[in-house]
Amino acid sequence: MGPILPQFVAAMGSQAALRYALSADLFGAAEALATGLVHEVCPAGSLDAAGAAMVETLLLNGPRAMRACKDILLDLGGLRVGDAAAGVLATAQAARRQSTEVAEGLASLAGKLAPAWQER
Repeated sequence: MGPILPQFVAAMGSQAALRYALSADLFGAAEALATGLVHEVCPAGSLDAAGAAMVETLLLNGPRAMRACKDILLDLGGLRVGDAAAGVLATAQAARRQSTEVAEGLASLAGKLAPAWQER
């Protein structure tokens, strides 16, 4: 399993991914569906049932056939990230998560307060 960013960009498109990554805007289910981030939206309280139905559908398929299909689609879409690149991306992301800026951002999000870089 590698970084998810290539699949995220492929699902939403680079414009939407860039917009939400830079703005950190929150969006709901309707926007996630409209951008292609999700395939289906279910009514409140029915997520477990919808998930169970998808799992049952997937279990009807051969596991090797699904693996082969996934591999082909990742290759055709240019979405496969090699082990070396995945390691570099993971290491860089882990280092960024240790920054004081990230710590303050997460604390301000949890406390519902503005971080220091925003005017108060």
